[in-house]
Amino acid sequence: MASETSLDYRYAFNSPSDAHFVQAMNEMMANSHNPMRLECIQDSTQIVPYSGQFRIRTSENIEIVESQLDSHAGGSNRFIVQRARSHIARNRSFRTHIIIWQKGKNHLGLKKNSCSMQLGDFFIMDSETPYNFHLLNQGHGFSLALPSSWDRIGDTRLKDIFGKLHTERDKRRKNVLNYVQHLTTNADALSSQNISDKLYDVLALALNPRAVSEHKAGLLAMIHNHLKAHSSNPELAPANVAATFNISVRYLHMLFEPSETSFAEFLLAQRLLHARHILADPRNHQTTILNIAFSCGFRDINHFGRRFRASYGVTPGEYRRNPAD
Repeated sequence: MASETSLDYRYAFNSPSDAHFVQAMNEMMANSHNPMRLECIQDSTQIVPYSGQFRIRTSENIEIVESQLDSHAGGSNRFIVQRARSHIARNRSFRTHIIIWQKGKNHLGLKKNSCSMQLGDFFIMDSETPYNFHLLNQGHGFSLALPSSWDRIGDTRLKDIFGKLHTERDKRRKNVLNYVQHLTTNADALSSQNISDKLYDVLALALNPRAVSEHKAGLLAMIHNHLKAHSSNPELAPANVAATFNISVRYLHMLFEPSETSFAEFLLAQRLLHARHILADPRNHQTTILNIAFSCGFRDINHFGRRFRASYGVTPGEYRRNPAD
């Protein structure tokens, strides 16, 4: 497994005395593998408070930078996030960057062109070209720094699409955003086994959604994430999951075969794990086991009880009384 490092910086600007918080974030942004500069323009003489977050997750060959900016209610701040010539990446081990947008609309300035980016849109850029975002009041995006050895992803040569905006009109591309969110919110995700191969496949499928047979590892990783996120839905079934990823039900089951864990077994494990966490939380002691079972996607309380005991050796009620056992 690869080692992983992380940094999480949060700040709030409420008065000029807080300027050093913003300066500290700018210094961190300027020294990341995809250096940027932040500027906030107040459209009125009165200071409108705003806050932000800057997170870096780095493994041996992948870096993810997450930036979030928010004006307080009623604000009219304009944020400019810019990579100028003075901020060009200095670490040549990362040559390619993918910018993925999660929240807020903005205008992307790239060379002589400008366009709007919104949820799920992304573009791919080398480490040499300046660009900028203009945001009103809020924005949330990710930047992936990729190894210089990735000169192509799947059947796509990256230099041929530098600067091209990939919009979310093709809904399957949203899987990139979902997968990157998974990598940023789950501990040790970047250092997990075969993470580079999985991310490579996820990106390859975003660039060419039809190439599912060539990128099975990434496709299965995205399906795992989808099942974890939607396990509480009792209607979740192979047919609608296969439709979400534009594959056949037969191919969906084939993807699970090498892991010796079937679709049904994986989904059941996620529902039981969710129920276990709820039962162990003292705040939920007044919630009936029946309601917990239903909230985790089970339709039958007896089925839930049998499966829980088979997995954990105790009944749900016994586990609630002694969750440490």
